[in-house]
Amino acid sequence: MNRSNMTSRLSAIALGIVGLATAGPVVAGPEVTTTLSVYVNPAGPETRNGMNRQFYVEGKSNGEGGKYACFGVLDFPASKLAASDEKPKGMTLYLTQRLAKYSKSGKLKFYLASDSKRDLQALVGSMKFQLAAPNGLGDQFKSKNPLGAGTFTSEGENKVDAFALTFDDTTREIVVGQIRQAGTVRIIVVPDDPDVAATYFGHLENEAASRPRLKIDSASP
Repeated sequence: MNRSNMTSRLSAIALGIVGLATAGPVVAGPEVTTTLSVYVNPAGPETRNGMNRQFYVEGKSNGEGGKYACFGVLDFPASKLAASDEKPKGMTLYLTQRLAKYSKSGKLKFYLASDSKRDLQALVGSMKFQLAAPNGLGDQFKSKNPLGAGTFTSEGENKVDAFALTFDDTTREIVVGQIRQAGTVRIIVVPDDPDVAATYFGHLENEAASRPRLKIDSASP
């Protein structure tokens, strides 16, 4: 997807890191930065030089015949997230906007990949955005749990979108298990309308503060 960025970088927005509690009620853990991000078109994952500085999620109306449609996948190191015997209420995903002339506001959906043991690098070669599937995924992630929905609003370069990802009991158990086993929390982001073109920075962005980040949210009021 070789389309030029039309706006200049502004100063990155830094978010504070909340300390980790080792006992008592669960508190918001430290933010962790993605170790890998990929977005997947109908032709396959975008792997050209420099493209991992970007993280795009686009609906089927983008490009002739949906050629630019894509979903995205993010891996986070679970060992660096907070965990305790209490039940966290969810997670917050931070994505930093990388605006382009084709950015378009619209809806997104988020999923947790229940099985994240297989290395994402080993998976990407076989993945494609399936135009016949409602969100492009089809059965490529057979075991996934919904984390809720959000909206990309094209507002400004380096604007940080904070998406509240919610758990049901099953999803909470999976995430806590991934954290305690020092595994990987894998989040899938898909378009939820045909026009959305959500354009963010990816894991190889030079400014670390602009890369995708994740934290656990407290169960305490």
